[in-house]
Amino acid sequence: MVALWVWGTNMRNLGIVALCAVLGGCSRWLLSIAVVSALLLGASASRASDDEQIAAIYGIGSESCGRFVAAATDNKPGAYRAMTRPEGSYVNDLQRYQQWMMGFVSAINSTRPNLDSQIKVDLAGMDLWLRNWCNQLPTDSVYHGLMIFTTKH
Repeated sequence: MVALWVWGTNMRNLGIVALCAVLGGCSRWLLSIAVVSALLLGASASRASDDEQIAAIYGIGSESCGRFVAAATDNKPGAYRAMTRPEGSYVNDLQRYQQWMMGFVSAINSTRPNLDSQIKVDLAGMDLWLRNWCNQLPTDSVYHGLMIFTTKH
């Protein structure tokens, strides 16, 4: 399910609602326009106060950088720990962050018009960049760190 809600900082005007993947009836062009608009609104807004919400972020990307750094400790950039147990496979929390990061960058790339403007970085490079950024801003969100990452790449 893909759902992205972005609204003005005063919460009066709903700016964009993209539920195209759920409905299955929207074109890729319409979905791309909605995602780009949402990202531009989120990226252009200054840091919102605690009572202002810019975007509803789902998944582990909404967690703090401090939690990400704690999960990354003792793992090389781009690597994670996995175990096979009788009841199934287990991966550590870092893998959940890494999958979210790759999905986020893939979504950004799907909105960029050609391959030359797309982000080309491997998981280890992105992981290391986010670790360095999050070490400086541990109370910020992983989402905000990745927004900064995408504007620099």
